[in-house]
Amino acid sequence: MRPAARVLIVGLTGLALLAAACGDGGSAVSTDPSPSGAPSIAGSDVPEPATPDYTYQAGSVGTPALERLSTLDDGTTIDDLRFVSPRGGEASAWLVTPPGDGPFAGMLYLHGSETDRDDLLDEALAMATGGVASVVLDAPWVRAGDSQGSEAGNYFAPADEAAMVEQTVVDLRAAIDLLVGEADVDPARVGFMGHSWGASTGAILAAVDDRPIAFVLVTGRPSWTAYLRSVADTRLASITTMLGPEKWEQYLAVMAPYDATSVLAEADGEELLLQFGTRDDVVVPADVDAFVAAAPDGATAMTYDAGHVLDAAATADRIGWLVDRLGAGEVDADAIAAVGLPDAPTPLP
Repeated sequence: MRPAARVLIVGLTGLALLAAACGDGGSAVSTDPSPSGAPSIAGSDVPEPATPDYTYQAGSVGTPALERLSTLDDGTTIDDLRFVSPRGGEASAWLVTPPGDGPFAGMLYLHGSETDRDDLLDEALAMATGGVASVVLDAPWVRAGDSQGSEAGNYFAPADEAAMVEQTVVDLRAAIDLLVGEADVDPARVGFMGHSWGASTGAILAAVDDRPIAFVLVTGRPSWTAYLRSVADTRLASITTMLGPEKWEQYLAVMAPYDATSVLAEADGEELLLQFGTRDDVVVPADVDAFVAAAPDGATAMTYDAGHVLDAAATADRIGWLVDRLGAGEVDADAIAAVGLPDAPTPLP
């Protein structure tokens, strides 16, 4: 385990430092050892937190299915990528491959809880102008048919939600092999970008897989379970009433090991860029403080005068940081300017 220590705070011109970030709305992560919300049930049958299983055997995915959907004027290709998930069902993603010969740098992208792979396709296309190939993964709950998995916030079936998080991380690990095998990516130059839920899940990937060398975690929530405790008797009052105190505590116990802050110290801080908005009403200042406090030595945090999806300045900053970390080529300025925010789907070119 790498010890948590000082995090480099990078402020933009005219912005407050991260520690002074301000914003309205949302709910902060409670630091009280007995947070507000549904009471703990002394002596009840609340399970001990299980140890998550992110085991992935290299080469276990097999041959993926690829369907060429688009070839851009510069030769960049977009394929619909399907592969058998090591945890069952079929995973879906975009595979974006730049023109020319590899080996290329590679990227993994993971969206937030209310979106899908379409929302980050434009950022992957921008990176392709710098010679970066990308897999833009769908979370299990937006996959099709029998391959659809649990959603986030599955209060009535926490074991299914836990399995979904594990599957997502394992599928990201498999996607690294697919980048290397299908897009001629240099395995020593792979990065990750995730937004919101995708950022929190990316913190787990950073802790369990040492192959990626750069992780951009954009407005991630530090602790899903701490947030839920803070709103248990307000926003979630109807849910906690239906569940009852014991089942509510069971849900929280099952999901606690999947909180970003429970594993973030295992990551390499030098590989982490954390981005936050001072006007974010989802990840509020106390959440930002908790995420930064959990980050290991060497991590960089940047703040922006923006909301939960940040802004164009944040997009340009993370692309520049990734280019430097991955040894990629210069990304076209017009392509960067064309990248939308992470909550806006990209039409297939």
